[in-house]
Amino acid sequence: MMNYLLVIAIVNAIFLAEGSNRTQYLYGIKSVPYYSKAEAKQICINTVQNNYSRWIVSGQKEDYLIFLSKRYCPTDSETWYRNVNYLLRKEFKDENLLKTIRGSKRN
Repeated sequence: MMNYLLVIAIVNAIFLAEGSNRTQYLYGIKSVPYYSKAEAKQICINTVQNNYSRWIVSGQKEDYLIFLSKRYCPTDSETWYRNVNYLLRKEFKDENLLKTIRGSKRN
C-alpha cells in the first residue's frame, strides 16, 4: 500500500493540475457522480490507491505517475503527467518516498 502522505500529495497535485476550485470537474472526476468536494477527493484518493496496486502487479516498468496518467487522462496523458509531476515535486520534498513511485526502467 502506498504511503498515505504520498497519496495525499499526489491527490493535491491532481487537484491543482485539474484546475482546483475553478473547474466544473473537481480533481478531474468526470466518470463518477459526486455531490461534494470531499466526495470528489475521496474518489481521487481511491483512484490513486487502486492504480498503485495495479502498478505493483504490472511489474513497475514505468514511473507510477506515467502509469496513472494513462488511466486518469488517457487523451492527453503526457501533458497531465508533466503537470502533476511538476506540482508534486514542487510541494512534496521527501525524496525517499518519491523514489517509491519510480519505475524499474529508469534511465
